[in-house]
Amino acid sequence: MYFTLTTANVLFHFDYATEVFTPFIPPTALAGPLGVFYASDGNIWITYFLANKIAKFDVQTKHFTEYRVPLPGGAAPAVIRAESPKGTLWSTCLVGGSIARITMATGEITLLQDTLSSLPSENTVDGDGNVWYSTIGRGTLNKIDPVTNKVTQVAQPGILGLPLPAVSADLPIMYGPGNALWFTELANNRIGRYQL
Repeated sequence: MYFTLTTANVLFHFDYATEVFTPFIPPTALAGPLGVFYASDGNIWITYFLANKIAKFDVQTKHFTEYRVPLPGGAAPAVIRAESPKGTLWSTCLVGGSIARITMATGEITLLQDTLSSLPSENTVDGDGNVWYSTIGRGTLNKIDPVTNKVTQVAQPGILGLPLPAVSADLPIMYGPGNALWFTELANNRIGRYQL
């Protein structure tokens, strides 16, 4: 298992069999490694929240390759947990208000800009290969068609079922169980399910 210690600037590997922790230090000081994803290329991909980079960690050579995320939209890449189609990764960029699309073979990064106030937080992939992301600053679930890059927003119910424009402060979003998205609404103290 790989995980990050953001403030310590470390990527850790935990071996289940030996119960040994092995640290790996990113080449960029104060990078703020945050999101971690084991991708189809067999490598670990990491977001550098403070350094505005996305890194690939080769599990065989133990070597980091770093890619700069374009600014200002790419500020604070946070969660990298979506691959669709195979070979294409997606990361939320919290402060920049955008979604980064990463071509794994080349490291090329392009941005899909949302609004700065949206604060994209986490992402997931549904059963049809669509990428979904949550937002802290807006009460919507957001779907990206990975072929066309078209973004569709789904408004969430208001507080107590009232049609009020509310900021839900969504954090986690995951696909499944079932053909549904599951998400949290921090501001409303609710867990939501959106049936696809």
